[in-house]
Amino acid sequence: MTIAQSDRSDKFPPDITALRLQLRRNGLHPLPVHADSLSYPLPIRTPFMPDWFKTNDEDIRFWEKSCRDEICTGIAAKFTPALLIDSLIGPAAEAAEKVAREYLAKRGDIYAYFCGSTRLIPLKTDKPFAKLSRELFAPDDTIHTIEILGDGQVYVVDGSVDGNNTRWLGGELASIKREKLPSTQHKDAKQLLDAIVKVWIEQFGFILKTPANELKWVRRQVRLARARVEARKAANPEPTPQTLQELRKLILGLRENHKELSFTIDDITFVLDREAIVGLKENNKEPNFTVDDIITLLDACCSDFIVDWRDRLRHHVETIWAELKPAARERKIIRIAKGEIARIVDEAEAALLAVADVAPIMVRAGMLVQPIIDQLPASHGRMTQVVLLRPLTNANVVYLLNKHAAIFAHYDGRSKKWLAIDPPPSVATQLLEKGHWQFPKVAGVITAPTLRPDGSVLDQPGYDPATQLWYAPDRGFVIPPRVECPTREQAEQALALLQGLLVNFPFVNDVDLAVALAAILTPVLRGAFDVTPMNLFRAPDFGTGKSFLADLISIIARGRPCQSSPTSTRSRKWKNASARSCSKVCH
Repeated sequence: MTIAQSDRSDKFPPDITALRLQLRRNGLHPLPVHADSLSYPLPIRTPFMPDWFKTNDEDIRFWEKSCRDEICTGIAAKFTPALLIDSLIGPAAEAAEKVAREYLAKRGDIYAYFCGSTRLIPLKTDKPFAKLSRELFAPDDTIHTIEILGDGQVYVVDGSVDGNNTRWLGGELASIKREKLPSTQHKDAKQLLDAIVKVWIEQFGFILKTPANELKWVRRQVRLARARVEARKAANPEPTPQTLQELRKLILGLRENHKELSFTIDDITFVLDREAIVGLKENNKEPNFTVDDIITLLDACCSDFIVDWRDRLRHHVETIWAELKPAARERKIIRIAKGEIARIVDEAEAALLAVADVAPIMVRAGMLVQPIIDQLPASHGRMTQVVLLRPLTNANVVYLLNKHAAIFAHYDGRSKKWLAIDPPPSVATQLLEKGHWQFPKVAGVITAPTLRPDGSVLDQPGYDPATQLWYAPDRGFVIPPRVECPTREQAEQALALLQGLLVNFPFVNDVDLAVALAAILTPVLRGAFDVTPMNLFRAPDFGTGKSFLADLISIIARGRPCQSSPTSTRSRKWKNASARSCSKVCH
């Protein structure tokens, strides 16, 4: 039986609460959600909902007030995972669903949820596992996905998803009970995905997305994009001066009406697809706009004189855009008055917080610190670049306030005017000694991507609130595309690659090799752990490779050799005297 979901009105309908209460009684974990997509990460906990898995009837009824805008209902996938099939090729999606039904037929009742091109089948498990995913390229170069949504995910089961009609097949949503859903474990989920992948490859000519296949796909798209651009250039004439004048007016208007958007030119590679940009705009996304995006928006607004030669506007738009660089950021004015030091210090702190993108300040060990780049000695007389957290001094704070954050002014009784002055050192001193700040706390600095405790990847430069880490990648450090859901075979290949780097080190046994591998992995995975062990390298003599091993670890983690400290004559004698006790570590 097919059940169509009813449209939602602006008022909070009582049937939504009734449905959520019924889903809870059926053993599921309902959540109030916005349905921009069918699945996404589990929402963060809030004061109104400290634990999504301890929801009671009173909590659900309270959502009518606290989550009034979330009129769609989702299910937490921790104990109720779901198979998600996302393919625009109908026969391929049907074949995947058929494989799933045959695999799950004897495990429980099967219900299918249809939303646009996506199909979803709820499951159950008593041993939660993380999301599993496979991506494949179709012969027409479109990307198709199959996933088992798991711990940390939520999927929509009721309501309109991104404007798409939705329906259930197999029974009404309110009748679905968790205890009767098909049972699965991590091993079963992997087998199901592999079975669907096999059918897609053998019957439809799909190709599994791997780093090598993805690189081929990207190169193919680049060639096609270049061909399209050249064809359009050959077919379209140059714009007239009158049109360029109109274009200038449109760009000025666009900048005036969209001040929050960041328009750049440096990140342009090829002309972006117009339909994709318009689609992003309609879906309330906020992409980092480029010149091509501007041309597309102008095309949509003024197609009469742009549509015929939109791809020849690049040079002219870049020239005009260079003349429209944003003005310097306006600094806050802080007025100095006797007896108001607390207010002045608080305003100075707020001004520095407002310019954190250019002058980051953080708190570490009860002090204000700032990340800096320095050159320090490495082994064999070399120098290496490192990122340090430097404690701020009074002079540092005065400089940052004056250069980036604020204009200090005092009232001149003679001229009866507020006159600009340098930031008072006393304000900087009071700010440094304040002891409780609004600046974020920082746990450390990393120079390569790392894992967060929830398993997500920290790969955006700057401060990461989840880990309290400052990520400062080396400018010359290039990271290859990562595999979102690696297989065991890929993991073993990666391990073999790391072991291959250590084949010539004279380790005594496998334990020493394991410690070396752990030392390589620890800096990269540091953000995922509360604590990590310290690694010590010992050897009975000089020249056995200790410094080289440290450099190897450092270069993998951040692209540069390891910082080293000079060894004194006394410590050299101590090392020689204790060499006999190290004879069982390396030979």
